[in-house]
Amino acid sequence: MTDPFRWGLSASSVEVEGLVPAADWTLRPATWPTSPGWDRWLDEFSDSAPRPLTDVRITLEWARIEPTMERPDLGVVEHLHDLLGELRSRHLRVWATLHHGSLPGWFAVDEHGFADKRSRTFSWPRHVESCGEWFGDLVDVWVPIDAPIRWATATQPPQPDFEGRHLELVRDTLRAELAAARILTGGSGLVATAHELRPRADDISWCWTRALAEGVIDVPGLAYMEEPDYATVFDILGVTFRTPESDGVGPLSEAIERAADSVPDLPIVVVGHGLETAHDNEFAEWAEQTADQIDDLVADGLPIEGWFAGRPLTHPTRTPHSRGGSRRR
Repeated sequence: MTDPFRWGLSASSVEVEGLVPAADWTLRPATWPTSPGWDRWLDEFSDSAPRPLTDVRITLEWARIEPTMERPDLGVVEHLHDLLGELRSRHLRVWATLHHGSLPGWFAVDEHGFADKRSRTFSWPRHVESCGEWFGDLVDVWVPIDAPIRWATATQPPQPDFEGRHLELVRDTLRAELAAARILTGGSGLVATAHELRPRADDISWCWTRALAEGVIDVPGLAYMEEPDYATVFDILGVTFRTPESDGVGPLSEAIERAADSVPDLPIVVVGHGLETAHDNEFAEWAEQTADQIDDLVADGLPIEGWFAGRPLTHPTRTPHSRGGSRRR
């Protein structure tokens, strides 16, 4: 990337559009935020953004696009196409995330999601290919999966038989991310990761670094898998970060330095940095203060090329033995 520093906003569909009934997360006991819609969300946060916006990252929610297996909602496709066009008309670089938290119930429940080989190698790539065809001319940067390791470890699929299989789900979700990147890398848009930086976490939270640097998916506790394409198909090392209320940017800076040392050949963009448990006014104040600190860190040599503000999505806990959310018809 050779552009000027990118200032962006990032959000999930669940945060902005609400939880769609066809999503697997309808099974989870949780209180979901109000749903302003993408236009209102962008207007509200643009007014309070700490810097003039250059980029925006949104979610193309799969459960909205394809609420029933192999029956896409073309009205939703048209709406998203218009939305992406509107973002482009505002002279914003568009980043599109394909999976950010929730999944279609028919995929996650009936088809067993990324843990199932057929789902991972047929249903998921088919969806990725369709998104490339529908939206490829309007997307500047694709993000296949947001925080894949956090998703795999914090959110269990709603089947009892997945209990205790987090390691396998981490591996399979990284393989799904790679499968999507292979498809998207041939188009006009760039392809980025969105790996979460967890400074004090165990090795599993950082196993993506070896995949990007060496083409090896090495999940602690499992046999490693050689996937050479993982080291070549991504154009941008996108990272996300969650900031507790009491923390400044010191932990983020340390984590970025670690990521840069581990994966030295990719440009780094913070594609989502959120303040946990913040109200709107607290978030705006935090974003302004953090942007000033990011300016100072970049001036001091922090190796990042962009920073996106965005509150982190809270992953709900699983309801044991629940079988709702299935959308096979």
